[in-house]
Amino acid sequence: MSSSISPMSSVVRTDRLRRLIAITFVESVVTVLLERGLYFYTDKHLDFSGVENLGIALVFGVFYCAMAMASGHACRRFGEKKLLRATIWMQILAMGVLLVHTNGYTITGVMVIWGILTGLKWPIVESYISAGRDPRAVARSVGQFNISWSAAVPIALVLVWPILKYWPADWPSGIFLLAAVLSVVSLIWIRPLEERPVHLSDDDPQRPSGDTLAWHRALMVSSRWTMFASYTLLFILAPLMPQIFSKLGYAIGISAALSSLMDVVRVVTFVILERWSGWHDRWWPAPLVVVGVPIGFLLVLYGNNLWMVLIGEVIFGLASGMTYYMALYYAMVVKNASVDASGQHEGLIGAGFAIGPATGLAAYGVASMAGMGTPSIAMMSIAVSPVLMVCAVGGLIPLLAWRKMK
Repeated sequence: MSSSISPMSSVVRTDRLRRLIAITFVESVVTVLLERGLYFYTDKHLDFSGVENLGIALVFGVFYCAMAMASGHACRRFGEKKLLRATIWMQILAMGVLLVHTNGYTITGVMVIWGILTGLKWPIVESYISAGRDPRAVARSVGQFNISWSAAVPIALVLVWPILKYWPADWPSGIFLLAAVLSVVSLIWIRPLEERPVHLSDDDPQRPSGDTLAWHRALMVSSRWTMFASYTLLFILAPLMPQIFSKLGYAIGISAALSSLMDVVRVVTFVILERWSGWHDRWWPAPLVVVGVPIGFLLVLYGNNLWMVLIGEVIFGLASGMTYYMALYYAMVVKNASVDASGQHEGLIGAGFAIGPATGLAAYGVASMAGMGTPSIAMMSIAVSPVLMVCAVGGLIPLLAWRKMK
């Protein structure tokens, strides 16, 4: 988009950003209640196995990826604000379905709808957050966005515990009711937003150009590969978290809280990166992520005591937080905060949502054929190793190619 910036006072811009950050927080709580909390609900109330939870996650990821990639086209046709409002109305209706009747079929159907809605929603919010800002301001606004959505994740997961433990069994689930109520709050807060976010003009001197733009593009490609790896592994872990902590002897409620440690660490990582600019335009975060993501993953998945699992969550939270921040920041700078840019960013996340569970299901399938209940460490490691190797190469080659050219 090449529309020029209309005059806007700093007070108005600040109030608008605060409103968007508040919407981000609320909608992240809503999203996590379904994307992460749902697996604890199905484990307790529907007695779903790890394979069944992975199947739901796979369905969600496929539709999330597809709609995120299509979000830019949808916004050009319908407009950002109109589409954002429609997705939240549909969220409320989807929660209404689960409040009326919840079983394996309705859960699966709603997760298809949820993938469509969230795949459309988040690229729009990210475009509103970053549009019309120079690179330094984009780094700050993206940082505040990251802190907001990521802080909501552990809060939402901790809320799952008392809801599952104390909510009356013969009432509709409190998880779905809370998601519906919070969505109504978002609808109210969206009302003052402009119909379309206003972007910098294509020839604005604040936009990077020449070698700077090319280097930012290399960093964007690199961080997208490593972010994809982190989300692939995260969505192997998320559906299996109830079983991981159950194996160690922890009840379902406390398991939801313990599983949020990686999310707490990710919040801390975002706060540090938002306040410290020493990582901007630097190559060194990429190899740290390439090493940290698989180490953290393996410790969480196969730790034989609580401390090993928690250490794995810390490492995974640091590495995944770093690569997410870089990927979104460089995408917004390189592509002028367009919905297409954030849609591609979220599309890669959605691909991780899908490929992660698909990889986990493949490992379970091989284990079943071999007469094993669950995959061994070696089996799961073999299943994920192609993803890790491809993403490691994809994360490092753009930077090596740039250095060779220079």
